Amino acid sequence: MRRIAFFVGVLLPNLLLVASQDLCARGPLQPRNEPICSANTYVAKHEKHENTLENSPEEWDGPDDCVEEHCIFSHQTFGGGMVMITTERIAEIVAGLNAVDDAGSKAPPFRIAQFPGKGMGLVATRAIRKGEIIMERTPSLLVQWGMLLEMDPEIRDRLFALAVERLPALKKQAFMRQMGDSIHDKVDRNTFRLFLDGNSGQSTHLGSFPEISMMNHDCRPNVHYRIANITHTTVAVRDILPGEELTISYIFGMIPRHERHERLIDWGFTCTCPHCTMSPADLAASDARLEEIKRLEDDLETKLGSGRTVAPEAGGDIVKLYLDEKLYSYLGPAYTRAALVYSMFGNMDKAKEYAAEAAEALVRETGPQSKDAEAMRKLVDDPTKHWSWQVQL
Repeated sequence: MRRIAFFVGVLLPNLLLVASQDLCARGPLQPRNEPICSANTYVAKHEKHENTLENSPEEWDGPDDCVEEHCIFSHQTFGGGMVMITTERIAEIVAGLNAVDDAGSKAPPFRIAQFPGKGMGLVATRAIRKGEIIMERTPSLLVQWGMLLEMDPEIRDRLFALAVERLPALKKQAFMRQMGDSIHDKVDRNTFRLFLDGNSGQSTHLGSFPEISMMNHDCRPNVHYRIANITHTTVAVRDILPGEELTISYIFGMIPRHERHERLIDWGFTCTCPHCTMSPADLAASDARLEEIKRLEDDLETKLGSGRTVAPEAGGDIVKLYLDEKLYSYLGPAYTRAALVYSMFGNMDKAKEYAAEAAEALVRETGPQSKDAEAMRKLVDDPTKHWSWQVQL
């Protein structure tokens, strides 16, 4: 797989899902060479390179082998073992975070398998229910993005080699099994983009999660991922049968097939997922649904924004299109919109039904601390106390 940027915010009608202030949000198609956040540039100051991080609740080794402000920081047990190439400021931020890694706590519901034409992938070893967390991982390697662009390649590669040698043996083996001839290739092809310290111009980092990077792409995946601080969580977006491959999407999925294929060129393959290999008639119907979703959503937002009347079933019609199109990773906003519209028309049963679905989807997509999921649960409890109740009557 190739690098994937994590999108931490999604726009809903009059609602914005807000990420942690330690993260800076950007969409999954962010060009590599564009600045990520407008922020003051932090200049790290290194008085000594012999001491561990002063404010860390855990004992980290480093800063070591510094190249100007970029140094190696390592810990043998944090998240099962982790190495960073970053500034001391970022290292202190990361060291203060919780390391969540369930790799050794329970038997995983998957195994590694070989797929013709795709290489390695993950296969479910048992039934996985919708909403079940499949993995929670902390990165094995965390690299500040700017150094990849600015550092001399020979020096960079030596720094990479020194960093990987500091990983525990099993973590190192898992990292080296990833696609790519060199460590740089593995970082370039298999990492997820994280945003740490939004007040710094050095926020953007690449995190390597070797097990998760084994998941192959599908335009209609059965697994969704989210990242909170440095914890990468994968969750099932539908029921998964034993023997099914576990897949994620490397790109934004709500675009026509030809655009999806253009954007997958950077990954070096032509998508042959079931959705992209349907009959021409089914592919045309899929693209038509995506176009209709955009048209209906734009129309609904325009009417609601201008105070014009909308049809009571407008939100529900959009949800049906999402389900028909198997857009299971994007249902939170769709269900939320439908619940609000039904509430506006005083349809208590439908408002509660769609709000309950919205709450579950929002937790899957953004995590259990989702404020919007909490708002939807309140709508389920008593629609008459919600701001949207009967405003269209």
